[in-house]
Amino acid sequence: MNEASSSYLSNIAARYASDLAQLADDDETALRALIESTSALPCDKNVEPALRRCKALFAYRWSHSRIQHTLDAATLGRLQTAFAEATISKALAAAWAEPQMSRYVAKAEPLQNGAIPGLFILGLGKLGGYDLNFSSDIDLVAFYDTEHLPVASVHGRSDVVSRVLKRMAQILSKPVEQEFVWRVDWRLRPNASAMSLCMPSEAAQEFYFFHSYPWHRLAMIKARVVAGDIDTGNAFLQDLEPYLWRQNLDYQMVDEIFKLKQKINREHPQLKHARSSGALNDPENKNGYNLKLGRGGIREIEFVVNGMQLLWGGKKPQLRTQNTVQTLANLEDAGLLPAEARQQLTAAYRFYRLLEDALQMLENQQTQTLPRETAQLNRLLQLLGRSDADALWAELTEHRKTVSAIFDGTFNTRQQDDAADVAVRAETMRWVEELPASEKAIYEAWQKGFANYGVNPAHASALQPLFLQLAELLDETSMDRTAAINKLHDFFVAIPRGGQYLRLLAEHHLLLQDIVTPLLYSPHMSSLLEQSPHIVDLLLEPHSRQENDPAFDSDFVLQTNDFEMRLERLRRFVNEQLYLHFLQLLRGEIGAPELQRTLTALAEHTIHLGLKIGCEETRLTQAPIAVIGMGKLGMRAMAPMSDLDLIFVSDDNIDLEQANQFSNRLQHLMELRTREGRAYEMDMRLRPSGRSGPATVSMRSFAEYQLNNAKTWEHIALTAGRAVAGSAELQAGITGVRAEVLSKPRDSEQLKLDAAKMLRRLQEQRIGKKKDLRLDVKLRSGGLMELDYLCACACLLAAPSKAMCEKPYEEMVLACCAADSPAAKIFAGETGVENFQRSVGEAMVFWRRLQIWSRLTRLEDDDMESLPTAIRDALLIDMQCESLDDLKQRIDSTSAFVSAAINALQADFEKSAPDNWESWQEAPVRWR
Repeated sequence: MNEASSSYLSNIAARYASDLAQLADDDETALRALIESTSALPCDKNVEPALRRCKALFAYRWSHSRIQHTLDAATLGRLQTAFAEATISKALAAAWAEPQMSRYVAKAEPLQNGAIPGLFILGLGKLGGYDLNFSSDIDLVAFYDTEHLPVASVHGRSDVVSRVLKRMAQILSKPVEQEFVWRVDWRLRPNASAMSLCMPSEAAQEFYFFHSYPWHRLAMIKARVVAGDIDTGNAFLQDLEPYLWRQNLDYQMVDEIFKLKQKINREHPQLKHARSSGALNDPENKNGYNLKLGRGGIREIEFVVNGMQLLWGGKKPQLRTQNTVQTLANLEDAGLLPAEARQQLTAAYRFYRLLEDALQMLENQQTQTLPRETAQLNRLLQLLGRSDADALWAELTEHRKTVSAIFDGTFNTRQQDDAADVAVRAETMRWVEELPASEKAIYEAWQKGFANYGVNPAHASALQPLFLQLAELLDETSMDRTAAINKLHDFFVAIPRGGQYLRLLAEHHLLLQDIVTPLLYSPHMSSLLEQSPHIVDLLLEPHSRQENDPAFDSDFVLQTNDFEMRLERLRRFVNEQLYLHFLQLLRGEIGAPELQRTLTALAEHTIHLGLKIGCEETRLTQAPIAVIGMGKLGMRAMAPMSDLDLIFVSDDNIDLEQANQFSNRLQHLMELRTREGRAYEMDMRLRPSGRSGPATVSMRSFAEYQLNNAKTWEHIALTAGRAVAGSAELQAGITGVRAEVLSKPRDSEQLKLDAAKMLRRLQEQRIGKKKDLRLDVKLRSGGLMELDYLCACACLLAAPSKAMCEKPYEEMVLACCAADSPAAKIFAGETGVENFQRSVGEAMVFWRRLQIWSRLTRLEDDDMESLPTAIRDALLIDMQCESLDDLKQRIDSTSAFVSAAINALQADFEKSAPDNWESWQEAPVRWR
């Protein structure tokens, strides 16, 4: 290292020559030894010169490594930060140890690190980010917990602690012969204009949540406990998480960051020369460039990172990192920053930071402005080991251009469409004059800038593209425009006021389509939007338009320990995932079978989350129950609006009352209606005790009941059952009992008469009884309910092997409908036994596909033509039909096949039926 270029380093080399000679040759070993020796210093009258000596030695060896590149920048940043933490802790301990403090501090056991309980110091900025440069100041804030601080209130805790902190800062920052440890900056604390340097943690929380400015939140995202009571400090930061990391996308905060950068450009004194010379926005101008604050500089990189952290960190915990380079990598991993942009920003940041460090080494001054004088520039080049100034400027210029472009793109500085063009195009829509007065008023309010949703009139012009897109969508819609305007208005009322979401819709045409189309054509998706308007946030994620992914990102649900907040987040998670995957179906990105599997996986995932929450609430390491999924969940055929048919089974060694309490808690946390709705509705009627009795049965009771007391209808239901959650041992036991029940030969006459009576009851009470016009796939004659009933009866007739009973439901059903099966011989009729299995399989796929589309879009037999072209095309492709007429023919033919098979079932099963069905009493199953 050419230390002659730096008067500061030359002075250290001369003053501490013998001390430097005793340090290890390896830079990392030497630096770590200095950190350890600093931590071991005694808190006596010599602590100040001892700390200054350690800082001088550390600065010299750190500089050597930085310039010679013996250690990478990340390692050096962490070592510099560790040294800073050691010096802060030592200065704090020394301040507490001064004789005058003994009369204020009650006797208390010091913490393991020697700190006084209750007081903690947070490091912000580069100290918080493990990223200190050569001559960084250290940004600190401090708080104390009144319950743990051993200072009586009569002494004035804030006053006592402030005195300690002032003395600590004096130890660190007092210069002696141009040497000091750190410059200490307290200006980022709450109420920085107040005299006191500290406040109680309770008051600090109230300040941050209710009285802080956006820049306070920006500063606190890098906060770490660097000295004092570590555990108390970490608990404080955990309590601040809802303030720091919002669950909804906070574009207003991104706007605030951009405004802050604009203010820096306009007003910061260090940019005065750049403003006056016109160099501020000229990347080619190298005259006195400020590496930190200038256009395309360090601050713009940090603001890109901070803006994306504040936007996405609430939903993506991996972004809650303090180090800038690490966060850039995390943003790329999360799909929020292109790889090229991450590489460019990282390279620029490392280049700037090396220049900044070298610049500060010259005189140990906290400066980021590159020299304008040739002599000073030559000293900088000499220290860096470079000789070509032009090459340095060229590299700097390229980085500035790249960073500026990415910054501008991130904060979206482009201009909006011309207002006159918007107005002209909107005037061609003559139907506006025919709107009722109230809807016309809403439409005209949109045209004037959406002020009825809290939009500042100054921002109205930015929303004109949104008005135009809405007008065009309404112009093209096939539904009633009055209803459409009201639906859109209700949604705009539900989203946060102020215009930030409306601006997003204006800037993202695809996002608007993803909101408007479901609002107008999918009542179920519309209700999800009403419950969870923040779904807009999810649609902005880069993965929302990719193919279906069965892995669910639900980590955010468990990131809080608050039970009520977990319930809200659980419902939010379910609503967002439902909407996202429904949308993929409407876009034609996935088909109904893929959606069916995803909805099933989502339900199972949610049950597992519920069990985990229940275990943590009751302090259990493992759930005392296993869960049996019946119906659609058991079939792996979940559809929109499907509820969960469940049975809870407990281990025989578990107290049944405890198991019932756990089951009731699970049911509560899934079904309780909050502002986000319910997670799922649950139906427990298929449990052995039916509507009454306990929610849970023991494994022994479940087996005993199914084998000795269950009736035929309960075994019909059990054909679709499977264990979906709980301990592996319990699930295996449930699977074994089900296999034994379904494979065991039973009395044929009892099966047929029980099944025939049950079918009559369904037909009398439910099937074909709907009065409305909506296409009801499930309850129509020859529909899905009759088909599922037919399939269950086929399985009980066949008594399949235990191995077959453990196969997926659909595979088991088709095996039981083979040409040589009892079901084929009885039910096939004109279809023929050879074609029966294939026809059953096709009918299952067809009805399930159509049920998904019907529930999602409210298809009507006579009104499928009202669907927008894109949805209608996706429907026909998924249903494998060439036209709507073809689809209607398939509906008729499938209904006819199922009805014929059901009629054949009834004819055969009722051969020995009594004259009066009431005389046939269902009894527990009789085995052969």
